[in-house]
Amino acid sequence: MLLSFQLGATIRRMVEVALQPHGLSLPQFHLLGALKSGGGVLSTGEIGRIMLRASQTITGLVDRLEAQGLVERHVDRRDRRKANIRITALGERRLAEAQPTANRLAESIVSPLTGEELRDLEAKMRKLVANAWQKLSAMQEQAPGAPGGR
Repeated sequence: MLLSFQLGATIRRMVEVALQPHGLSLPQFHLLGALKSGGGVLSTGEIGRIMLRASQTITGLVDRLEAQGLVERHVDRRDRRKANIRITALGERRLAEAQPTANRLAESIVSPLTGEELRDLEAKMRKLVANAWQKLSAMQEQAPGAPGGR
């Protein structure tokens, strides 16, 4: 199990280093990618669920991206606690510039594997991710203070 944590930490660090020339951290890149995949606009709650992050963390990320002009925040007039985040044209350009770097890095990481090994690994990873999501959901339901929790 330690090996999987080491692999994850190493890959995260590699991505962070690769994204530095683009002026993005890994969480910022992830948030911009989530917005792009989500049609350009998501609520802060939706972003938090996608990124598995607390709302305070999302607020800080949005603050930093907004300061760079990469996203815009639109507060809900009916409920000022809610905000929709929109990727700007500059944010789309920055993401488009950084994406090939991330893609090349991903390809280089899996390059030692044959096509068959990669397909096998992806199938196993999908199975592990599905199981982890189930376990996380159950843990959150049982967590103190969670709805339905202890």
